[in-house]
Amino acid sequence: MEKCTINPNECIGCTACAHSCPTEAIKIQKNTEGFLSAVINDEACIKCGICFNVCPVQQGSNAGEEYKEAYACYSKNKDIQNTSTSGGIFYFIAKEILKKDGTVYGATMDENLVVKHIPIQKEEDLHKLQGSKYVQSELGDTYAEIKDRLENDEYILFSGTGCQVTGLKQYLKKDYEKLLTVDLICHGIPSPGMFEDYTAYLGKKYGGKVIAYKFRQKNPKEAQSYDTKIEIQKGAKVIEKTISGDDDPFTLNYLQNTLQNKECYKCKFASLKRLSDITLGDYWGIGEAHPDFSKGNSVSLVLLQTEKALSVWENIKSELEFLPTDKEKILKRNRQLAEPAPYNARRTDVYGNYAKGRFGHKFYFKHFLGKNMAIYLLKRKILEILK
Repeated sequence: MEKCTINPNECIGCTACAHSCPTEAIKIQKNTEGFLSAVINDEACIKCGICFNVCPVQQGSNAGEEYKEAYACYSKNKDIQNTSTSGGIFYFIAKEILKKDGTVYGATMDENLVVKHIPIQKEEDLHKLQGSKYVQSELGDTYAEIKDRLENDEYILFSGTGCQVTGLKQYLKKDYEKLLTVDLICHGIPSPGMFEDYTAYLGKKYGGKVIAYKFRQKNPKEAQSYDTKIEIQKGAKVIEKTISGDDDPFTLNYLQNTLQNKECYKCKFASLKRLSDITLGDYWGIGEAHPDFSKGNSVSLVLLQTEKALSVWENIKSELEFLPTDKEKILKRNRQLAEPAPYNARRTDVYGNYAKGRFGHKFYFKHFLGKNMAIYLLKRKILEILK
């Protein structure tokens, strides 16, 4: 009898096990913390061990060597940069796949504010995949669809977190020349259930229903902003509101590491040895690392791990302002590349209250901020002044 243990406390909801199970004994459902997690039907399970063998958490990253080349860069096209969280590089990578009649898979936020992976086959739809979504995404049948398309000799780009990329590779069991993978420098993933409760809270606070939510709204005063933009339906009217990153409980708790999945605090994929072809993220500390480069633009950090990645880079670099960068500069302010987010003991309290359904209480989000929030905000204000 093979080992067959999918531990809900270690699951990241990637769906590799569910798609691989020969008896369909595994379903992906929300747990008591609102995270998507694997649930095994013991009656249907035949203890074959396939789920254990494809699980990215159980098997580790299986990554190879460190990146071949690293760049700081941003799009020359200001419109593309403005619709992106950072420098807009993903747009040009995705275009390379679409030029070959391929399909691009990435995370979007739908009309119900649910973050999920969807396929895109037209350039005009790429805006749906741009921008940050700091919520665990629903992968649905994405892995199975990608396998079918690859078997039909189609080009595919998959973009996701390091664990999602690894889950896809584990599920596919072999490399495909026409598959390009992009992983994101990840600070961990908050719970979809928590995010749903938070947007409901915002609706009550502003007297309507939140119908659109954008993380990291561009701020003319800050190249790398944590402001949030929401749209609220109030009767026949739709109003827009921008919430400062210093006033947004969800953002603040995320940055203080109280909202992440338990597995995020011991992430096996926070390493310079990445399994993806390309790694993308904000270049935090760009002003210190390369003082004359950004010129007020949001700057992306790009790591190229494979020959596929180098080939794509040659095709897109004419669209970008870029310069090479090095490991010492990168790691100074981008620690999530090499180590997981540190655990915050307040997480137990935050998710404990969520599980008890206390988020409907009008005073909960003041408690949600915690006693040390005033000190945290003061430190941020001082750092802003020093900059």
